[in-house]
Amino acid sequence: MIRSKKPAQPIQGLIDGLDILQTLTVLDKPASVKDISEMLRMEKTKVNRLLRTLSYLGYTYQDSQRRYIPGAAVHVLAAHSLHASKVFQIAFKYIEPLLELDCVVAMGVLWNNHVSYLYHWSPGMSTMEAIGKMAVYPLEKSSIGQILLAHRDQGDLDYTAQDLNLSQPYLDQLKIDKENGYSVIKNEKTSIAVRVNTADEIAIALSDFDGKHTNEEVIELLKRTTLQIQSAFQGASSR
Repeated sequence: MIRSKKPAQPIQGLIDGLDILQTLTVLDKPASVKDISEMLRMEKTKVNRLLRTLSYLGYTYQDSQRRYIPGAAVHVLAAHSLHASKVFQIAFKYIEPLLELDCVVAMGVLWNNHVSYLYHWSPGMSTMEAIGKMAVYPLEKSSIGQILLAHRDQGDLDYTAQDLNLSQPYLDQLKIDKENGYSVIKNEKTSIAVRVNTADEIAIALSDFDGKHTNEEVIELLKRTTLQIQSAFQGASSR
């Protein structure tokens, strides 16, 4: 999911409350009302009221210094999500063999103009450590973000391009990526991502494979893996 145009009559209080909760869940330390107000550029009184409401519902908790952290209800919601999500029930079965390649393996979705990593594994790490290891990452710097953005409809793409001030060369590359079926980003390390064509809008990527595997080998393997995941999703949906 990426930010697109608001509906005709949005419930702003709900939007603000979820923005606050989302901000708390990606921080790695407690945050005060002032901290969150500055991060979201939201009026302090509103932030305070919403945090207190979320605290009443169990989604936030105040520490001894009156700073906020995610509350027990967030963990309950996470557990329920893991139980309900076909992503975790199906995709990991087909991602696990990729770990034998001895490179970084990732799976992510778009969220608020960022990539949210559901899974980010590095050699030597356990599977449990890889779940939720990384919170969010700028979508324009991620191969996962790039391939998922390439498949967005034109309205969402135009909105995101304006919001992030994306360059024309980047937008031109998105068209190429959509046609090719994969995205490649080269920084210090090469990262390649392929979209899984399901309603969940996820993508998987491999990176840090330079010197071990060619781009062509990685692309072929990722495409084969995504097809397996798509087939499994379709089979589960038809039951």
